[in-house]
Amino acid sequence: MKANILAAIITATLLPLTAYAGSGHDNVADSVIKKQRALLEKNTDGKGFGPQSPRDIDTIKGMNARDF
Repeated sequence: MKANILAAIITATLLPLTAYAGSGHDNVADSVIKKQRALLEKNTDGKGFGPQSPRDIDTIKGMNARDF
């Protein structure tokens, strides 16, 4: 009896999660990615940084005063 109740509770809890597993976003077109990359390059050109700017996370000095 307890096993049936437990199974029903587990099923009722997990069943709605299957709806999330099937719903997703469609892939964007390559042209959208190219446009975003071009805008990013234009906005960061000559500023000394970019989307993957190299950094040394072990260095003590820097301009960011925020403690993490």
